[in-house]
Amino acid sequence: MSDPSTALPSDPRRVTSAGDRTRVVIIGGGPGGYEAALTSARHGASTVLIEGRGLGGAAVLTDVVPSKTLIATADVLDQVAGSQQLGIRDADTGAAPTAHTLNVDLAAVNRRVRDLAAAQSSDIRASLLEAGVEVVDGYGRLDGP
Repeated sequence: MSDPSTALPSDPRRVTSAGDRTRVVIIGGGPGGYEAALTSARHGASTVLIEGRGLGGAAVLTDVVPSKTLIATADVLDQVAGSQQLGIRDADTGAAPTAHTLNVDLAAVNRRVRDLAAAQSSDIRASLLEAGVEVVDGYGRLDGP
């Protein structure tokens, strides 16, 4: 795989006949899109990133972050259910915790999933803005011949 930064002009700050710097528009704020936008801006190009569903793409919003949160919840549940070997007992009943005596508040887990995804998406936005990328909340498409 080639280095994408080599595809940029040797001096993207060069002035074109229109008097502008090299302009780059990226459609999609998933991992490839936001990394391309950061690279473009760091090389001096005027960069716009267009994203309509949330920065980070599916990895942040529906796949990796949510699944890791659900896995972490299941891991903690499993650890607590097995903690009777360590002498852990319910303070009121003295019973050892088991998978049958524990429950998970799925609404709370879902809130945590959404909050983590929103925080990571917000961090990506901050990085883009800090690098000088203009972020447009919306949708784009290529149109024409």
